This record gives sequence, C-alpha cells and structure tokens, in this order.
Amino acid sequence: PVARAMAMGARERSDSDYSLAVTGIAGPDGGTPDKPVGLIYLGICTPDDCRVESYQFVHERAFVRLRTARTALNELRKMLVL
Repeated sequence: PVARAMAMGARERSDSDYSLAVTGIAGPDGGTPDKPVGLIYLGICTPDDCRVESYQFVHERAFVRLRTARTALNELRKMLVL
C-alpha cells in the first residue's frame, strides 16, 4: 500500500504520465522475519494503472540500493517500449 500511494502521489503532484516509487528495507538493520533486509517494493503508475511488485535483494546496503534503482528504471523502460 505504501509504494502504491507514493507512486500515485508522485504522478498526481508532478502531473506526469508515469511515476516510480520504491520503499523497503535496504539494511543493514531494520529487518524482521516478515520483512527481511533486502525486501523492496516498487510502485509504478501509468496513465491507465498502478501496480506494485516486490523484490528480494540479498546483499549489502549499497548493492540493494543500486539494484533497486536499476530495477525500477528497467521496469519503466520496459513499459515505455511496449
């Protein structure tokens, strides 16, 4: 729900067609059994839809952050080329 709300808010406030939002636990601390370190939620809004996907990146904080950013941009790229 948080990633969806963030992406919807970004799209509305920026008056754009597409938006991305990420939230999660990059670490090294803050994880729980239900939400472990490396669990990331990616919200993507288009003119027609808003969806959320989850990813689990198991590594150190810098890697999780970089992989999250690359994944978000790649998902947006895939939507734009279709």
